[in-house]
Amino acid sequence: LKFVSKHIKIRRIKKDQELFAQGAEGDSMFIVIDGFVRLYSTIAPTKHGKELTLETMVLKDGDCFEETSLVHKRSRLTTAIALASSTVGEISYSDLHTILSNPKYAAIGPAVDAEEEG
Repeated sequence: LKFVSKHIKIRRIKKDQELFAQGAEGDSMFIVIDGFVRLYSTIAPTKHGKELTLETMVLKDGDCFEETSLVHKRSRLTTAIALASSTVGEISYSDLHTILSNPKYAAIGPAVDAEEEG
């Protein structure tokens, strides 16, 4: 666990602070350590000029999100905003591969590689 924790960036976000925006480049995943994070998507204005916001989910302690952005290095499909002062852990693409290069975690590597190819 010490080895893995060295590769997790701790981010503290204030209530109503945005962690990332929909459409931003994505090459990391997050774990809620403490607090609540809201994920939502915005759909372009309709022919009536109204923008639609779709509530995706509210995440709490222990929840992981944006794993597919980590594996596929694609833009974010949602916006993440803190509903309260929160702490999240961020694991980047390069840090994931550093973790998986450790023999203790090598068995996970083939599953991640398969996801990248799929």
